Amino acid sequence: MKIPFYFTRVGQAAKKFARARADWYEYLADMTEDTQGRRTFLSILDADAQRYGRSARGVLSAYWAHRIVETGELGTTLHRTLPQREVAEFVSLQTQGQAVFAGGLRDMAAVVRLTAKLRGILVRTLAVAALMLFLVWAMVMLAVPYVTAPMLQDAMPDIRFELLSPSTQAFFDMAHWIRDKGVRLWLVSIAFGVAVHFSFPYMDNALRRWLDKWGPYRLYRDVQAIAVVSTAATAVKPRAGKVMQIRHAIELQLPGATRWLTRRLQAVQNRLDEAKKGAEIFDVGLLDREIYWYLEDLT
Repeated sequence: MKIPFYFTRVGQAAKKFARARADWYEYLADMTEDTQGRRTFLSILDADAQRYGRSARGVLSAYWAHRIVETGELGTTLHRTLPQREVAEFVSLQTQGQAVFAGGLRDMAAVVRLTAKLRGILVRTLAVAALMLFLVWAMVMLAVPYVTAPMLQDAMPDIRFELLSPSTQAFFDMAHWIRDKGVRLWLVSIAFGVAVHFSFPYMDNALRRWLDKWGPYRLYRDVQAIAVVSTAATAVKPRAGKVMQIRHAIELQLPGATRWLTRRLQAVQNRLDEAKKGAEIFDVGLLDREIYWYLEDLT
């Protein structure tokens, strides 16, 4: 049976290396500028493979060196070891000359660091929200029916149930109902949690457009929007007299994009087809209205 790439030695090295790839992009930019092309990409990889040995960078460098000799294609060489969007941009920059390549790599490194910082904020915020929801769930589904209600019943004198106040009766009825439906309620809760988790990258409908205005969904949208706009701005930045078209900058972000983000990027392309310009290009439900108005004023 073939082992999934993620669980291979190279796949695990790629996972570890992901945190350091921004530094690697800057290193390649420095090497490209300082050597003026005298050192090839293959020679850099061979040297890194010897220097870093069994570390993540050493394993990947050896793998890349082997793949580039075997295939001769940079995109195929980097496939699955770096984010697809960055691979596409890497290949595009490499075809535009040394000056463009070096400057582009530095800008890529800056975007990677910015995106990592924003994703860290998103993950921490969602983790806190998930923890709070779990504590509420545990209190309602576990503490109340299995601890609080039995303790209160044991501590109370023998009073007929119908003599209790309506709120007290409702409390004990709820605890009894949860105990009776426990397994099914737990399964429903787990299914709901899984659905919420996958709704962030996949759900795209009228409900999602409403949810994007609130809480975690709004934060998720804002993080994605900043990443898209920053990447596009970096890609279209003039370098060595060359300018990339905005359409190509959007196309570079399609590989590896989630379903939700893919729909937004395709909507941007449709706006370009309609000859929209400036901030209007990004008026596709990706930007917060105030940010959109700010961009509109700038353009």
